[in-house]
Amino acid sequence: MSQRPLTPLESISGQTESVGNQPSPEETKGSGSASQPAPADEADMWSRVVSYQTRLPSDGQRVIYVGEPWTLAYVMQWKGRQRQGMVDVAGSPNGLSTESPTAIHVSVPIENQTSPDSQRQPQSSTGAVSTANASDLPADIQQALVKSYFSRHNILYAVLDSRRFSEQSRSHTLDPCLHLAVLYAGALHVPDPIIYRAGFDSRQACLISLYRRAKKIFFQNDDDGTVDQLSYIQSAFLLHNMWQGPNATLDPWTWLGLAIRMAQNIGMHRSTQSSSLPEPDKRLWKRIWWCLYTRDRQIASALGKPLMIRDEDCDVEPLTVRDFEEGDSEQTRYYVIEQARLSILCASQSLNFFSLQYSDQGLVGTTISKLFTVSPHDSAQRHASRANLLQQVNKWKDELPPLLNCWSYRGLDAVPFQGLLLEVLYK
Repeated sequence: MSQRPLTPLESISGQTESVGNQPSPEETKGSGSASQPAPADEADMWSRVVSYQTRLPSDGQRVIYVGEPWTLAYVMQWKGRQRQGMVDVAGSPNGLSTESPTAIHVSVPIENQTSPDSQRQPQSSTGAVSTANASDLPADIQQALVKSYFSRHNILYAVLDSRRFSEQSRSHTLDPCLHLAVLYAGALHVPDPIIYRAGFDSRQACLISLYRRAKKIFFQNDDDGTVDQLSYIQSAFLLHNMWQGPNATLDPWTWLGLAIRMAQNIGMHRSTQSSSLPEPDKRLWKRIWWCLYTRDRQIASALGKPLMIRDEDCDVEPLTVRDFEEGDSEQTRYYVIEQARLSILCASQSLNFFSLQYSDQGLVGTTISKLFTVSPHDSAQRHASRANLLQQVNKWKDELPPLLNCWSYRGLDAVPFQGLLLEVLYK
């Protein structure tokens, strides 16, 4: 009789024998679960993570977030010291050395798995999903939608790397869900004639069609260890623009919540300065996180929704102009940065009941949580808080870069698009 599969904890602690007496591939055939890793395979994967056999996240697509209090972090630190003869590093948080191979962003090995489900998209040799059947729209229509997305949408929320997107599109390794999500977001801005050439009688019909197809792939491809985490975070963020009606279960707030939770699950809310992620991924993660943060604050203030991101859980550094792509314009860089600063402003109050704190990082969440909470508040304190907040917002506006400040131009016709949007946010 073969040995029972190891649990992740057993695999990490080494209290039982290693995986070796597991059923052969022939024994597991026909089990009906080929698309899911066997428990023993999962335990072996945990063991490989702890052993640093795949500790460098080469592409940032399959990453596990190892929080400092997690037992796994201590086991990895202990294993790392065993391997390198390391000693305790004084002053390191929770005993974890920032110079050790132990990090909060750890690579997870990708197994080349195929599913018997005919509805699943075929896997490429790298574990990415083929986009051959991602959309039946004509190529020129798709190109127009993608161009519209990067020229009208990504300049406001820079959550995609245009160069990486183009490379994956040419190599047919672009995630199909992200592909459709980009087409959907591009359809929000593309001129009407392109909508009609695509065969739709209205923009709304086009949007609903692309949205539903992206949503189907999003929920159809259950995470079996091969789904591109980063692409799904980006997809959920783009799909949060759809609001089909007041009774829709998947409204913008819900989609944004999915994106935020998936991002937090891989540790995107934590600093990557000491991470082994490649530099382009560090910059991309930072931009995505601050866009998630910004939208969380904007939706909360606009719709009275609860905040989903707690400032005390995050230590991501403020955005700088160096966190953007070479091709991004100055307007895009400063718009995303200033939009994030304004969002921090609404969250910058301390727990000292309406006392605002201002820092160089920016200025927004506790204000929203205080002003929209169901708890009763003293009206005088509420009035003082609003006056203080208005003062801080005016200070933010006065410090805007001249290229985005409407008052720096003779007329509104000369103001960049991003500058006009910042004026709307200010109002």
